[in-house]
Amino acid sequence: MPHVAWVILAMVAAVIVTVVTGLSYAIATVLFGVIGLVGAPIVIHKLEKPAAAGIGLIILAGFSSFPAKKLLTASGSIEDLAITVGYAALFWVAGLGWTRDWKN
Repeated sequence: MPHVAWVILAMVAAVIVTVVTGLSYAIATVLFGVIGLVGAPIVIHKLEKPAAAGIGLIILAGFSSFPAKKLLTASGSIEDLAITVGYAALFWVAGLGWTRDWKN
């Protein structure tokens, strides 16, 4: 199974566990954030095309930031976007995004 498929499987499993167990937003924020931090290097370096890696990073940031948005009660699209961009920047740093050749 490709590495990125494991990240997707972990994302789906986290959603299922969160819903079934009724986790609070605080614990879900930590769980989704850990999955994002672990998945970021995989998404950045294992996807061949730079555009696919960039889109994957944004999707991972959107997924991971969802419980944080609910926890912080982000009420507008500007707050939502700011939180998602913050997560994307954190994942880019955690995944060593500057070491990838993005011009390919």
